[in-house]
Amino acid sequence: MNEPQENVLPLSKKEILPKNKLDRGLFLLMTVGVPALAIWETVILFRYHSELDLFSCSLIVFEVILLMNVLGNLFYLKHVDSSGKHKKLPSVLRPNWSYCHFCQMNSPPRAYHCPICDECILKRDQHCMFAGCCVGFYNHRYYLMSVIYIMIGSLCAAIFQWPHCLESIGGFHLLPILSMAAPHIAVLFGFLSIYGFICTITQIILLAVFILTSYLLIVQIQCIFTGQTIHEKRAGITVYDLGWKKNFLQVLGKKWYM
Repeated sequence: MNEPQENVLPLSKKEILPKNKLDRGLFLLMTVGVPALAIWETVILFRYHSELDLFSCSLIVFEVILLMNVLGNLFYLKHVDSSGKHKKLPSVLRPNWSYCHFCQMNSPPRAYHCPICDECILKRDQHCMFAGCCVGFYNHRYYLMSVIYIMIGSLCAAIFQWPHCLESIGGFHLLPILSMAAPHIAVLFGFLSIYGFICTITQIILLAVFILTSYLLIVQIQCIFTGQTIHEKRAGITVYDLGWKKNFLQVLGKKWYM
């Protein structure tokens, strides 16, 4: 795998905001929501842990590190170019290659045209709506690491917030716990305060994000170790399997530990 600097597009060549409305909304939700949750955890909830014990301080430092890694990997995921537009591809159609009438170029095997990005993506895995771009050969690593860091961060945030969330809804009793299943109804009937409602919604979001990213990570691990993309897994294509070690290095590179 090439170094990311060789494939990073300048901001002037690639729009920061996605063209698709759904992608744009989810991208803004990601770029605004992740820092907002980090501020909520490290600034607002920090007052609840007033004793400043080692666990609280260590968890906050860890979450700040996770936030930096999430935003850094999202940046590279979006701006490392996995399309064939800026690559020197042959003008003669080679065996097993295909011609893309939209891009007007020859595409290698495993490359597919994305109707949303409107370009052919090398070893296209999927279109990530939260980043507003496709996951391909050169930026697959950053998608995987984003999923891992978001999964770990959401779990840590949920653990850190849980005691405060439990206190804000009235303790560990039947009615408050049932209120967490439908907080919008509980707040209308006065079983939850506005602040308790905010804490409950935040806790639900964190748990939902953890479950979603855990599922995505399991799917990615299965595909990576079998040398498949999402499309190839669904179609049962296994001809690109090089063995788990080479498959692993193809996605994460030789410096996988960084």
